[in-house]
Amino acid sequence: LISGIYTPTRGTIKVGGQIAPLIELGAGFHTELSGYENIFLNAAILGYGRAATSEAIASILDFAELGDRVYMPVKHFSSGMLARLGFAIATHLPAPIILIDEILAVGDVGFQEKCLRKIGALHREGRTMILISHDPVAIEHNCSRCIIIADKKKVFDGMAKEGAEVYRSLFGQASP
Repeated sequence: LISGIYTPTRGTIKVGGQIAPLIELGAGFHTELSGYENIFLNAAILGYGRAATSEAIASILDFAELGDRVYMPVKHFSSGMLARLGFAIATHLPAPIILIDEILAVGDVGFQEKCLRKIGALHREGRTMILISHDPVAIEHNCSRCIIIADKKKVFDGMAKEGAEVYRSLFGQASP
């Protein structure tokens, strides 16, 4: 709903800025194009022109750590490679709002830690980071606020630590 893929059945959603959604592995990528070409395609879908993308390309490539593999079609990418490229694009363009849906569940531990450091840096810059997750530990450690939705209704809105405990009690997970 926030990214505009679906419209609300009632009520409204107001978004105060451009969004870089990272909501599904490979979303916004054309399988026949190379990773490099997909950077420009994905950026265009997000509303960024060639100049803004060209400005960010070096940092995107550096963060993704794909080397020369970025020049092969993404249909040959592993899920981890798609995650690297998608995360790098979403977090290296100047969008003030970044929506991340379970993307950190993919990829090696080193890359996940790198992503978490990047999320922290973007948050300190004042960007809005929305992390959608079923992992209460990830929410507790990376978020200041937590909203829990169950059966299409908001059942909690408050501090992340408390929200993690509410989530565990609702869905039967033990505390770490």
